[in-house]
Amino acid sequence: MPLFLLHGFGNEAHIWDRFAPLVGDRYHVFALDSRGHGDSEHAPEYGDEHNVADFTAILAALGIQRLALVGFSMGGGTAMLFTRRNPERIERLVIVDRGPETDPRGRERMARAIGKARTSFPNRDEALAYIRLANPKRPEELVQKSLNHAFRPMQDGSYRLKQDEKLRTGFGHHGSGEDLWAIAAVIECPTLIVRGGDADILAQDVAERMAQVMPNAELVVVPNASHPVMMDNPPGFNRVTSEFLLRP
Repeated sequence: MPLFLLHGFGNEAHIWDRFAPLVGDRYHVFALDSRGHGDSEHAPEYGDEHNVADFTAILAALGIQRLALVGFSMGGGTAMLFTRRNPERIERLVIVDRGPETDPRGRERMARAIGKARTSFPNRDEALAYIRLANPKRPEELVQKSLNHAFRPMQDGSYRLKQDEKLRTGFGHHGSGEDLWAIAAVIECPTLIVRGGDADILAQDVAERMAQVMPNAELVVVPNASHPVMMDNPPGFNRVTSEFLLRP
């Protein structure tokens, strides 16, 4: 069974490096770089509809009909939209810290962070310091990996983010315009909702309502993790998500 892992805004495919091997005995795992992220090419436009179209085209190119799907944040939106439009194709679904509503605290924090974001750094140490500042919970091993995969070393010794700078203009991301509450209510495949215990994007009450609205969903809260659950608490995230995906 193919399993596709979709990252969040500003991330790249390697955020799943610790998780993917845990389910490799059952699944053929694919981790994708969304357009404008990681090693994918930059594009004229960005948004949920583009992400869904890209994902649909990838599946068609690979000849894949039925699959399992994990989506984090932006990728969670892509996963919900695709599942709603192709319910017969999804064997099971994991939505990580993404819901039909965004906590105002998190929206304001992200807006401030994007407004102050830098795209280039004069040396390796400053780039590493920036990664640590952006996510203080991230283990040092993952800080180093982020530098290797999300930044491009330049000939003069400086480092530059691979992510397209256009993505940072007004978040550079446009929603589909669809009501995610209505979409959640008709997703019938087995679904796991994963929330970081310290997250300020998906509020606890919204996550609980999602689990009630979705016909076949359960909610797990991973402690000691904020929005990027798989990076803040890899053991906690890996355990709950792999247990769900490996169930008979």
